[in-house]
Amino acid sequence: LLVWVARDAKSRGMDSAVLWMILVMFTSLIGLLIYMFSRPQGELKQCSHCNNRRLKASAKCPHCGNS
Repeated sequence: LLVWVARDAKSRGMDSAVLWMILVMFTSLIGLLIYMFSRPQGELKQCSHCNNRRLKASAKCPHCGNS
């Protein structure tokens, strides 16, 4: 669950993926619910350069920086 939160936060372009992971680790279900409601919503798509997932609406990939 913690790995999923970190990967999801990074793929959605959130800078604080590690902080979200720590929050979920210490607060369990409540932290997960807070994360689910505060994360950017939108469809994820595959980046053509690095093959990681990113938000469709984002201008640049948070993994490789290409558009």
